[in-house]
Amino acid sequence: MKTKIQKSLLFYAVAACVCSMLLSSCVSMSSMQTARTLGKGKTELSLGASRVSYDYSLSETDSLSQKAFTGEIDWRYGITDKLDIGGKASILGTSGAYAKYQFLGDQDSKLAASGGAGVGYLTMDLTIGEGENKIKTVDYYVPLNFSYHPKEWIGIYTSPRYTYRTTKINDSKASPSHWYGTTTGIRLGKKVAPFIEYSIFGSDVASKPLSQITGGLSIGF
Repeated sequence: MKTKIQKSLLFYAVAACVCSMLLSSCVSMSSMQTARTLGKGKTELSLGASRVSYDYSLSETDSLSQKAFTGEIDWRYGITDKLDIGGKASILGTSGAYAKYQFLGDQDSKLAASGGAGVGYLTMDLTIGEGENKIKTVDYYVPLNFSYHPKEWIGIYTSPRYTYRTTKINDSKASPSHWYGTTTGIRLGKKVAPFIEYSIFGSDVASKPLSQITGGLSIGF
């Protein structure tokens, strides 16, 4: 019994630290792009800074409230006029990759829609007391993107997304979590375009929805 209690306490202690760290990395639900793909051979680099807040449930009676600032970088490349591939990284070293296919409109149409899939990955070593803990988190997500472009240099967009997250602490697997919500934003400009967006996502492990405000700059090449 004592061993089980110790393991439980260790797991929750590690989980609390992980939640705090993940808030600045994997948990980011930013989009930083409209539904349009770039076009064959074109590249875009986006830099963003976010303020994120949410309450994470550690158990039926315990929760962890978090607020933090984070930064991330997004790079994407047009394989064809309809297909982009991209990569994303955060300040804590989270890495990920995704693909995006535009099924409605083109680079000049007022209405655009696209869909895709992506994966995010984070691994870290965390010391609590005298113990070393290996943390591994993997996100699998499926976004849809819709945007309206009333002018050539204006993009108003929304990006609903579902994320399936797995977390492993040492040899113990936490129950998978499910995240669902949307990001809505506006982008002003063409090759150099500032943007601002707001994200709200619910989850089976969050007692309150995640709230995120992101602002940044996209640069096309």
